[in-house]
Amino acid sequence: MRLFFLSSLLMVSLLTSACSQSTKNLQNHAPELSLELLSSCEVAPCEVWVKARAQDPENDHLRYLWHFGEGQEALSGNTSLMSYLYKQPGSYRIQLEVSDGKSSSFAYLALSLKALSQHPPEMQLLNEKVWGYAPFEFELEALAHDVDGDDLSYEWRFDGGMTLFQQGEHLKLNRLYEKAGRYGLELNLYDSSGLNSSRYIHITVLAHNQAPKLSLTSDRVSGFAPLNINLEAKAFDPEGQGLRYRWLVDGEGLEQNSNANRLKYTFNRAGTYLIEVYVEDSMGLTNHRDIQISVKEKSPIKTSAKNL
Repeated sequence: MRLFFLSSLLMVSLLTSACSQSTKNLQNHAPELSLELLSSCEVAPCEVWVKARAQDPENDHLRYLWHFGEGQEALSGNTSLMSYLYKQPGSYRIQLEVSDGKSSSFAYLALSLKALSQHPPEMQLLNEKVWGYAPFEFELEALAHDVDGDDLSYEWRFDGGMTLFQQGEHLKLNRLYEKAGRYGLELNLYDSSGLNSSRYIHITVLAHNQAPKLSLTSDRVSGFAPLNINLEAKAFDPEGQGLRYRWLVDGEGLEQNSNANRLKYTFNRAGTYLIEVYVEDSMGLTNHRDIQISVKEKSPIKTSAKNL
């Protein structure tokens, strides 16, 4: 009898140990989960691709439940890679639930999309001196503004294929031109939505300043008073600068038509007159020409004795 009791007690102990070990082996763990945004953009519409990395400690089969917001129903399946097209701007939360049938794990990603920009960025160029003498240091400041608040970037394209990129709203550019010639600079301003504004700048570098070339002609150089004459000054500036004219008659300046290259003048009295013209470029260099005009009195009409 005692032996039967001890045998029963040993069997109960073994069964209890086996049940405890079985319960321990059946304890479930939630899947391990992380999310990675493979591709995205900043402006709607935007297609995003999301990759889930999930692993179940017990190697159970996993089921994926995707939530992309916008009031859409959850997308379920067995795929760890998913894409979704957001058509409207806004702030969204991407949620993924992964379940092994007993426990679930959750992961989240935040996404913010802006509206498509409708206004190209604007730029204003400051201190824009586009010509000078070699060596010429070209300096340019640019102020930029975007109505939609997009980030801005500059692209400077120089002759010869050189390209320079900068970012920001207030930029400065310095470039030294050591040789005389004509150069070009293309400035492109982009916003983060892809809209842009462009400016092209012509730069002239001169070897050195030369005085204007000048000639003076008159349709008459002599005649009887009153004598009407027409004069023309032909001037050319080697550097292409603007020119100013000044006319003088016997040393006295003329106020009327003083800055024209043509002059009409009437001499009412006999005499010898000196007409001068001066031409000046924007750097202050001048050239000068003059011409002498001879005016005679008309002889009185002689009356013949036969006509009396």
